[in-house]
Amino acid sequence: MALIYMGKAQNDLRGIAKAIVQFGHPAPMAYMATLKARLEHQYNINNPGVAGRRSGTREWILPPLPYVAVFKKAGSDVKIYRVLLGSKIKVKRPTPAVPRRPLGP
Repeated sequence: MALIYMGKAQNDLRGIAKAIVQFGHPAPMAYMATLKARLEHQYNINNPGVAGRRSGTREWILPPLPYVAVFKKAGSDVKIYRVLLGSKIKVKRPTPAVPRRPLGP
């Protein structure tokens, strides 16, 4: 059982760290520790996430931080492919295949 950060996810985390330092965050190390803790928490509670925007992927929303982690399960491991700023994602999430029930009687 492991949380595995793939190449682009590692680059994303480095970019986030660089950005928060450039923006003058008062505690960049604590911010990054919180981000990593949120990812580990989602993994530890076995959160299935929501359907991803790309086929075969799932997404974890990481509150209170504004990030979304894109991942795939690989057996008991979770491979994280991206860690993206939620407001920068332009592609809409796929609609569920199950039709919604009409409201009312």
